[in-house]
Amino acid sequence: MPQPGPSWRFSPIGVRAFAHTATLLADGRVLLAGGFASEFWMNRVTETDVYDPATGLWSVAAPTSAARGYHTATLLRDGRVMVTGGDWRECDGGVGCLAGLLMTTEIYDPRIDAWSEGPPLATPHVSYTATLLRDGALLLAGGSVLVVGGCDDVMACNPSSSAEIYRPAYGSTP
Repeated sequence: MPQPGPSWRFSPIGVRAFAHTATLLADGRVLLAGGFASEFWMNRVTETDVYDPATGLWSVAAPTSAARGYHTATLLRDGRVMVTGGDWRECDGGVGCLAGLLMTTEIYDPRIDAWSEGPPLATPHVSYTATLLRDGALLLAGGSVLVVGGCDDVMACNPSSSAEIYRPAYGSTP
């Protein structure tokens, strides 16, 4: 008898619609953070959810302090997740919007289900990449997060040529 091939399995989540992040945690669960919950960005999301593939279930996690979309979320070597930048928008049904870029960061600790304030970015970033590096000098400390490019304007993407490196202080109490 032929073996069934790969397939997709539906697993409904809360209100999140787009511009969020999904980060694989060290224990195999997935953290879903940020984003917008309607087509005109009227509902920004601070709620976070965690998916457990072992059970196939979602659970509510601690909320972020800032609602953001088009941000990044990077798993750090100590198991925490750093969320950086992105944008916020306040819209009234698509007729008019206020928007801005965020220079804030937050760090999620899945061991205690809590967010803490991270260091501010030197410049705002939206629609960019963040990559955990393996640089020899910091290999024992766990590396660093490199933030590159993106847009420097919310409503009209002016490509950014900036790059920033964050070096976490591993070994200290989070």
